[in-house]
Amino acid sequence: MKLVPLGTSAASLAHGRHPASLALVREGQILLFDCGDGTLSRLISATLNHGKIAAIFISHLHGDHYLGLFGLLNAMSRRDRSAPLVVVAPKLLSQVMAQLPGVRARDLTFPVELVATEEAIAQPVVYQTRAYKVEARQMDHGTAFAVGYRLEEHVRPGRLDVASAMELGITGFRDFWRLKNGESVHNADGRLVTPDMVLGPPPPVQIFAYTGDTRPCRGAIQLAQDATLFVHDATFADEHRRKAELTGHSTAVQAAKVAQEAGVSRLLLTHFSARYKDLALLVNQARQVFPETEAARELHPVILDARPTPLRVE
Repeated sequence: MKLVPLGTSAASLAHGRHPASLALVREGQILLFDCGDGTLSRLISATLNHGKIAAIFISHLHGDHYLGLFGLLNAMSRRDRSAPLVVVAPKLLSQVMAQLPGVRARDLTFPVELVATEEAIAQPVVYQTRAYKVEARQMDHGTAFAVGYRLEEHVRPGRLDVASAMELGITGFRDFWRLKNGESVHNADGRLVTPDMVLGPPPPVQIFAYTGDTRPCRGAIQLAQDATLFVHDATFADEHRRKAELTGHSTAVQAAKVAQEAGVSRLLLTHFSARYKDLALLVNQARQVFPETEAARELHPVILDARPTPLRVE
């Protein structure tokens, strides 16, 4: 997997930074986390094909996190998209889309399945495939209902040791396949061969977590538990803690403390106030608490690696 930050600014365009949006690319598909104004043009700048977007996850309905959705949906329709699209967002979005020409169901060339995040409080899994699941957990963004998202891969079987399986009398492709998928089989002599006899350890599970806008909260710690890569709101430097509290945001130091408590491998800061042209202050403050910290740089992909190695930016 790789993460491509498309927009890292808090609310306004500033210092070449754009409204919030992140593209997570996995095996040819794109998952979009937030969709601020201009996301379509940012996808083009990143040479990412919007036709490959399988799902869009909106953290909350403040304009800098979702107003780019309408232009993106309309562009998909003008390209005659037919594949279904899942949009996970607060339920109010469905009412907005039902009234807005160009993105109403009858105006689009493809079906949109809207999943309400309010329901995630009781049922946190909001999207799932055979390879991974995405959960939503409530954040603390003041009066605005807001969630963060966690993508966690399913545990995969380890590598099949074909030579060992053949020594145990397994020769057929079907039996190899069954062992690889966790089933026991019998060899020609009737002996039972179990997966643990021929499979290596499962590969590490990769976990991506994104808070959206939030104060430090228990939900963010739960969201990020053992994450491979954790993207957290870092709107302010530490000297503006009071401003962060009043506006429902976090400082870089607070983000680092959440990452430390959650046991993440790497922290990526985002959602920067326009008052900071140079982000070194935020990064340096966070690194005093959590050394494996970087600032997200727009259009610079970050490769996810399940091993606890230093952050790598392409």
